[in-house]
Amino acid sequence: MKNGPVLSEVYECIKEDRNDGLWDQYIVTEGRYDIRLLEDPGDGELSDFDVDVLTDLAKRYARYSYSMMIDVVHELPEWTDPAPQKVAQLDVADRSPSSRRR
Repeated sequence: MKNGPVLSEVYECIKEDRNDGLWDQYIVTEGRYDIRLLEDPGDGELSDFDVDVLTDLAKRYARYSYSMMIDVVHELPEWTDPAPQKVAQLDVADRSPSSRRR
């Protein structure tokens, strides 16, 4: 997308096109694209590595505004400008965290 990559499943939940039951239990959509956490879903499905990475990212970017985060994601190797379309598919198989850990 023009502002940065979004998982299609997450985007569908934000647009309320799809609901797997868990989304509404923990997250509410406010406005067109804003979301708010209703309650802590826990981290039982995440590995220790995942938790560490997400914690580090949250600390690093906690004070960034929405527009500042757009600038950050536009620097990622996975992002490409989708123009003139609204979206572009990303091939991130060779950039997955498991391939980087080796």
